[in-house]
Amino acid sequence: ARPVASPALAAAAAAMPAAPAFAPAAGWTAGSRPGVWRQSLYGDPRAAGLFALRVRYADGAHFDLHTHEHDLLVTMVRGRQHLAVGTPGGAPPDSARGTTYGPGDFILIKAGTPHTEWFSGDAVVQLSGPGPFRTTFVSAPVAARGGR
Repeated sequence: ARPVASPALAAAAAAMPAAPAFAPAAGWTAGSRPGVWRQSLYGDPRAAGLFALRVRYADGAHFDLHTHEHDLLVTMVRGRQHLAVGTPGGAPPDSARGTTYGPGDFILIKAGTPHTEWFSGDAVVQLSGPGPFRTTFVSAPVAARGGR
């Protein structure tokens, strides 16, 4: 067995069931807004502790400028995510200068980093990190999203 860096991570790894990486399709539930579905893979994103979940976005789904209180690890599974990132406490991002990510791409969104995102195709992302997972929308304006 390979050594694990922290006791908390070792305990979380030991508690994980031996199951396939993909949870059954029947596990999708409606998300916080139309065109968004969630599938819990590990832990509870509403509680303290590690979590992993998949989120599916309908083509054209978008989220205005927001932050998260903890670092968020994002892996693109399917479709495209367009992400415009600002700096904590700085100017909001210009979405015309955003980056497009596709299947297999990994993104680290640091805690407190303002960002806006939109999706093309039937997009699926896998999110993981420490809970509780919260999204705080920022009222500052964001540069035009090019009609999105």
